[in-house]
Amino acid sequence: MSRLKTAKGIISTLWQMTKEDWKLMDHKLIRILTGVIGFAIATLFWYLFFRNITPF
Repeated sequence: MSRLKTAKGIISTLWQMTKEDWKLMDHKLIRILTGVIGFAIATLFWYLFFRNITPF
């Protein structure tokens, strides 16, 4: 077997494994991104509004 066929086989296997993992992680990734975006919004809200309340 040539090196080119071996490399193609490895890349093909890696691609199939990545597709399977992506299908399993799809909903988890959306939850993680939603949490990060929610945290960023809460941080901006606190920074823009609540920092003016304190006398410091």
